[in-house]
Amino acid sequence: MLEIERKFIVDCSAIGGYLNGSVAVLQIQWYIQSNPEVRIRATISRTGEMSWTVTEKEGSGMIRQERERQVDHDECLPSFTVLSDERCVVKIRYITGESARHQAVIDQYLFPDIGCVAEIEVYAEDDLGLLNPLSVWNIKGHQMVEVTERDGFTASNLAQKVNPSSGDHILEEVRTRLGNKACEQLSKLLKRIYSL
Repeated sequence: MLEIERKFIVDCSAIGGYLNGSVAVLQIQWYIQSNPEVRIRATISRTGEMSWTVTEKEGSGMIRQERERQVDHDECLPSFTVLSDERCVVKIRYITGESARHQAVIDQYLFPDIGCVAEIEVYAEDDLGLLNPLSVWNIKGHQMVEVTERDGFTASNLAQKVNPSSGDHILEEVRTRLGNKACEQLSKLLKRIYSL
């Protein structure tokens, strides 16, 4: 399947209104292979429910090949010992707009702490016209910089190895933004993988 998207670094203070009323989930993505890029993602909802996804991506820029499949927790268990040595990102994903033809999200990166990245994804090449950020968000041009074609701004290139000092900051942000149940589930997961 094709992944067709544009990405923008945005000023987090300019998008606060979009974050407050949006559906939000926590995502932790570990990058376990490159070329093709393979990642394992845990998604935790506000209620503490967790799901797992394995994704393979190839290519760069606005249009890439993507294969994604849901897996159950038991399928991921053997990977837990490997994940502690892999690079990862931790982010809160806010879904700010969605239709049958597109999805608009804002990712607030907690680890590494780089701020906010907005993404617009369309599901067919015929809908490339929907990739206009001004039709989705009311953000002034100087408050966003397009990074779609910059390899350094893919999540896999931003990913870093977790260090023990990162845990407290991440947990506090999750508690503040998603609540206690999501924070408790994340805490269990971090202890299981990193002994934090």
